[in-house]
Amino acid sequence: MDTINTDNFPALSSRHSRGLTFFIKGFGWFFSVFIFVCAIVTAIMVFSKKSFTPGVEILQIGICLLLLLLFGWLILFSLRKSQKNNFTRLVVDINGICYYNDTGCIKKMLFVDLKSGPDTDYYDVFLNDPGEDGPYYLLFYLIDSTTGKLKIGSVDFNTQTVIINSNKIHRHFIKGIQLFRPDLRIAPGVLDLYRIEKN
Repeated sequence: MDTINTDNFPALSSRHSRGLTFFIKGFGWFFSVFIFVCAIVTAIMVFSKKSFTPGVEILQIGICLLLLLLFGWLILFSLRKSQKNNFTRLVVDINGICYYNDTGCIKKMLFVDLKSGPDTDYYDVFLNDPGEDGPYYLLFYLIDSTTGKLKIGSVDFNTQTVIINSNKIHRHFIKGIQLFRPDLRIAPGVLDLYRIEKN
């Protein structure tokens, strides 16, 4: 296999699993309908009783209302999230990461936009500290395009579908940083996690 250098750095596109996406969304809708039906059945059972004991019925109605509020909040949260993230795929190439929707590239995170961190004792590309058994996020410093200030960024994978090659995307992005931005210091934990050899 040829070694990858700045002249032959291949583009890597995200791969999506529509089947897994439909399964997760279907399970979510099933659970949402189940909560709604349980709330209605509980309300019918409470109001159809001839003997009325206020403590138990009020508790049942309160639980039903809490479940309905949770159901409504989840629907609003998912609708707001789906409006915010409107890209359908992302590509890592010689320039950096480009987020695409049906019309074209809508957002870019270029290698040239990555910057050194403000503290020289720390790394420029690093993992967050999630505590015990938490998910790791690849973090790096970049200039915010709206404010022009230095901020910590990460690769955004919040699409409408499940991305099944997110680790490969991260790995390819880190290799791009090694090739095109050798001035940035990458934490050893990042290289170990994504099994990348240090240059």
